Amino acid sequence: MATAAVTGYRDVSESAASIQGEVEDPQFTLSGREVAGKEVPAQETVSQSITTRQKLILAACSCSSCFMHMGVSTIPLLLPPEIIRKGIPYEYCGMIFSLFATAIVIFEPLQAKLLPMIGTKRAFCFSALLGGLCYLSFGMLTFAYSTAGFAAPAMIIRFVEGFYYAVLITSSNVIVCLEFPDHASLAFGILEGFVGAGFTLGPLVGGSLFAAGGFIAPFLFIGLALLATSLFGYFVLDQVTGKCDSRPVISIFTFNQIDHVRVHV
Repeated sequence: MATAAVTGYRDVSESAASIQGEVEDPQFTLSGREVAGKEVPAQETVSQSITTRQKLILAACSCSSCFMHMGVSTIPLLLPPEIIRKGIPYEYCGMIFSLFATAIVIFEPLQAKLLPMIGTKRAFCFSALLGGLCYLSFGMLTFAYSTAGFAAPAMIIRFVEGFYYAVLITSSNVIVCLEFPDHASLAFGILEGFVGAGFTLGPLVGGSLFAAGGFIAPFLFIGLALLATSLFGYFVLDQVTGKCDSRPVISIFTFNQIDHVRVHV
């Protein structure tokens, strides 16, 4: 009886050792290129460096993010004093501000249909151009003194501004997502950094230009900057239309189907 027990214990020990040796096989590596003598497409361990073309694309998207948010942060600083100076009822100020957000709520969900139809480059360039024209037109309101002559154009411009904002910010994000598949975190971080720069520079630059040249000066600067961004994007961006195929993702289920690779639990 004791001999049989010892023999059974040895068999179990040898089986456990063989299983452990199989799991600790140096050929079984998820990060390597070779598994059991066969080539397996593994994930790249060293990411590719950012090309000059990608840097130019990131510069165009960063400029758009900075200038559009300079405009967003400048209007709340300058519009209320201008309304008070012209003697326009202050309740129009809230209506002018709310139409910008209303347009974003309406048009932002439509970008999933709009961008594949017109393409990322056209959307970016057109929206930046439209934004520049909006700010140039908004600056021209300094020459309107009646309530109707100021409030009605301001509401229309702000509504169109919300449309351009929704298209431009979405197209910029889509372009960065498509152009930086290996550096998405870095690219989006830089893009968001320029959003913060726009919110910071807007009141600083806008207030300085307002003190130097009046109500029209800051909007003239932001409008021309967005027009230049539209022209810059026209030369550096590529046109992407239609639905983009999803990139293949290796999961534990697909990886387990590769020959000689099994996950031991």
